[in-house]
Amino acid sequence: MKKTIIYILFVVILVSALVACSENTAFDPNSTEVSRDTSYESIITVDPVNDETNEPKYDINGNLITSHNGKPDPILTEKASFWDGQKALKFVASNGYEISYRLYVPIDYSEEYAYPVLTCLHGLGDGGTDNRAQIDNIVTDIGFNKSYSPLSQAIIIMPQSPDDNWVDYGSIGYSVDEVMISGSIEGIIELIDCINATYSTNLNRQYIMGSSAGGFGTWYIISKYPEKFTAAAPCCGGGDPNYSAILKDIYIHVYHDSTDDVIPVIASRRMVYAIKGAGGEKIEYTETNGYAHNPLVGLGIAGKLDVFEWLFSKTKVQ
Repeated sequence: MKKTIIYILFVVILVSALVACSENTAFDPNSTEVSRDTSYESIITVDPVNDETNEPKYDINGNLITSHNGKPDPILTEKASFWDGQKALKFVASNGYEISYRLYVPIDYSEEYAYPVLTCLHGLGDGGTDNRAQIDNIVTDIGFNKSYSPLSQAIIIMPQSPDDNWVDYGSIGYSVDEVMISGSIEGIIELIDCINATYSTNLNRQYIMGSSAGGFGTWYIISKYPEKFTAAAPCCGGGDPNYSAILKDIYIHVYHDSTDDVIPVIASRRMVYAIKGAGGEKIEYTETNGYAHNPLVGLGIAGKLDVFEWLFSKTKVQ
């Protein structure tokens, strides 16, 4: 009898948490209201697509189904408008941090498909609460400038750190075990979980990228939460080489420019060397020359940027 009562209480709490999560990310373009999900911690370990395992799935013909919940990937369509598909929203995490963020959802979003999710971390100087500075980067400037951009059929999260920074770093990196996790990173991890619980997403296609301070933040997040991400693209940042044994199992494409006078190129080089030294075969490195502290934009202008195609080609089941 006691076990039955406990089970019933658990179910009631779980349902309430899922409803609260959905409300916290309501897609209202006119709303400036900030809501807080006080029961969010109770659903962090819940699989939002109600699938019991992450085992590979096959159709009746024996072909691999790459989507975690059995839904097909969305069909890539003609270049979409970022400005038509995005909204300015706010999320209050369980730690009290209020995260301003832009959320892009495909205009023709359908529950019939499982959408990949990309989280983009801004650089130093683009933080705050205006919910604007963080999107004036490669996503809007370069990511949507191609016909049939993979971004047009993805859910994109662009959070803004109220502290401006994501992680305290030195000139080339930090110790993951010694640096304190920031409230902003804790907040966006909850936000990503909540987006996955709210929308029809593919848990086998979860991506993260960032440049400069966002590059340092990307390295930190995939070191602390490697199980959450399929692939990452840190640019002009550094991390902790001591985590190379963990990082070697994640698809990573690193970008840096040899003439970078803000973050020394050794910050990226040492991470690549460490991961390859640990047996990593999923890491790729692009080192440019002449683009200074902004190789992604430089490559984009030159028509040589393929970071988005690379990211979205990766799945956890391959």
